[in-house]
Amino acid sequence: MKGEEWIRDLVKIALELEQIDCGDSSCVFAARKTGMRTNGGCRCLKDEVKPELRRILHRLAFATRKLPPEARLFAEEVPK
Repeated sequence: MKGEEWIRDLVKIALELEQIDCGDSSCVFAARKTGMRTNGGCRCLKDEVKPELRRILHRLAFATRKLPPEARLFAEEVPK
């Protein structure tokens, strides 16, 4: 269905944010923070994106962690 395509795209983008990781212990994008990490604050996208957009992406990353497992499967489905 065409109405679901934008939702699927948004979930895909949100899930891709989980792949970003600057290695800092306070990284807002890293889904898993294991091993030795640095301190000093998240440096992800710091020089590439305006602060306003970074805040929106941070909020999207946090919201992604609350997605149910079905949402991940939905994003991987191929539209008919």
